[in-house]
Amino acid sequence: MPSVTDSIPAASRQPEQPLHWRKDHLVDDFAAATIELGADPYGEGTVCATLVAYRPDGFTETFTPRHDTALLYVHGLSDYFFHRHVAEAFDAHGIDLIGIDLRKCGRSHRHGQQLHHCRSLTDYFPELNFTLDVLRTHYQRVHIGAHSTGGIIVAEWVDVLRRATESGDTQAAQRYHAIDLIVMNSPWLDLMVPSLLREPAKRLARQLSRYVPNRLMQGKNLGTYGTSLHRSAQGEWDYDLQLKPINGVPLTWGWLQSVLNGQRRLHRGLIDTGKRTLVMCSAISRLGKPYSRDSHTADVVLDVQQIQHWAPSLSSKQVDIAVIPGGKHDLFLSLQQPRTHAIEQCLTWIDKHQATSPSPNPTTK
Repeated sequence: MPSVTDSIPAASRQPEQPLHWRKDHLVDDFAAATIELGADPYGEGTVCATLVAYRPDGFTETFTPRHDTALLYVHGLSDYFFHRHVAEAFDAHGIDLIGIDLRKCGRSHRHGQQLHHCRSLTDYFPELNFTLDVLRTHYQRVHIGAHSTGGIIVAEWVDVLRRATESGDTQAAQRYHAIDLIVMNSPWLDLMVPSLLREPAKRLARQLSRYVPNRLMQGKNLGTYGTSLHRSAQGEWDYDLQLKPINGVPLTWGWLQSVLNGQRRLHRGLIDTGKRTLVMCSAISRLGKPYSRDSHTADVVLDVQQIQHWAPSLSSKQVDIAVIPGGKHDLFLSLQQPRTHAIEQCLTWIDKHQATSPSPNPTTK
């Protein structure tokens, strides 16, 4: 089997650089560091990724862990990391939550770039590999967390590391074995259209992505969800609407096909992370409806039945499904009771399962 990096465009190969941390300009008590990734393979200038870490006691330009365990958190579509309350809860539990804004997303978006645009989920592997290399030198345990689109990105990434490990890739093996547990917050595992229309919709997306991959599509309107979240509308959260607009970011057909390709591999049994996994989702979906009070207690973006159906396919190891009544699409941005339930469920599950597995990085620190 080819090396894990063989499918990655040359302009996006693994970066080699020290990280310089600075005060984050978006969330108080956070530090941020930029990972330069070189030229964009799609001609949109240079790309970067950004790490953010909770640092209530201040920060230095070099990375200093607060605990022995870290969880790397990968965001979803039309999203970036701003979840201070989640980082605080994990920190109080003895876990450093490290957020990553992937290339062209959130803090990593640069002028002239189409937000979130890529044409292969492998485009994200360099920043994920680099970050994992950093974390495994500092922590005895590294868990991976993912929300929505981040779920299929992480599943593909870890599966590629596993397959490369089995083929004798030493570097991939070091990365793969550094990962302990995976936690998914409402992962996007299938296309949310009626079953009779699903295959025709996928065929249409495949054709359009082939001929007009950069063309903007009439994406699913996220206005109901955004309205339920942001403080300027009907929500309680304050975040940058340029980076996470109420109605979501415009999408390209090439980006959509990259996600559908990952989902197709999952459905065909071609993805197996080989890691013990927790999949959390809301109890109900409420799709395609205008905002109402009910929008605060359901997933208005994804079909939770699809999540529960495909979750066991993520790993040949144990996959646990936790249903959070009253949860929103991002369970960690739900109303207080369900979001507290989701965070506690996550931490309890991590405690239970990391206690039964050896430390992946026993010589660290």
